Amino acid sequence: MQTQKTKSISRIPEELLTISERYEKKKIRKILYLDLETMIAPRFSGEWGQILCYVARVRDTQTNKIEEFVDWRFPDLKKHMNVKKPEPYKNDLPLLEQISYLFEECDLAIGHFGRFFDFPYFKTRCWTLGRKDLVPKYHSIKFGDTWLMSKKSNKLISNKLDSIAKAFDKVKWSKTEIHPMVWQAVIAGNKKAMDYCVIHCIEDVKMLEQIHRELEHSVAIPSSYI
Repeated sequence: MQTQKTKSISRIPEELLTISERYEKKKIRKILYLDLETMIAPRFSGEWGQILCYVARVRDTQTNKIEEFVDWRFPDLKKHMNVKKPEPYKNDLPLLEQISYLFEECDLAIGHFGRFFDFPYFKTRCWTLGRKDLVPKYHSIKFGDTWLMSKKSNKLISNKLDSIAKAFDKVKWSKTEIHPMVWQAVIAGNKKAMDYCVIHCIEDVKMLEQIHRELEHSVAIPSSYI
C-alpha cells in the first residue's frame, strides 16, 4: 500500500524533486561507494592477483548518515610460490565476503571506472576461488560509474578522479600517489606500506563520494544493473 507521501512524489516531475526525493522515488535508500586496491598482476587480472584492501562508504539517502568499512589482507606468498603444489591467492576471501554483504545491503553501488575494473575484478576473484555465490545476482543492485557520468556530462581534459575533483571547487581533492615500490613492499608484507595503501584508498573513496554528490544533481540516477 502506497503512503500519501509516496503518491505525491510520484506525481511531481523529477526535475522539481529534491535529491533525496528522487532517490526515494527510485526506491534507492542506501548507496555504496567502493574502491579496491589490488596486486599489480599481468594486466591487473583477477585470476593472477588478489585484493589487498577495500574501502566502502555507505550513504543513507534519507538520513544522510555515512558508515565506513575498511579491511585489508597480505597475500600468502609461500603457498602461491610452492612449485610442487601452487595455489591461487586465497587470503582475500574474507574481503570478498564482506564486499558481497555490502552489495546485498545496498540499492546502488558507485565506483570510478568501477564498471570496467573494480566490479569485474571482484567477480573474477569470486569465480577463481570457487565462490560464485558471492557475486550479486542479476538485477539485484544498480551500478553507477562516476567516470562515465563525467565523460557523458562534462568536457574535461581527463575524467580521472583527481581531474574531476580539481574541476569542482567544492570538492576537497587530496589524491595520493603510490610508487610501484610501495606496492611491491605491500606484497612482501610491509605493514607501513599497507597502511599507506589503505590511507590512499580511504582518500579515494571520500573523493569518489564528494564527486558523485556534485554530479548527481545534473545526471540521471543510474538505472543499469551489475
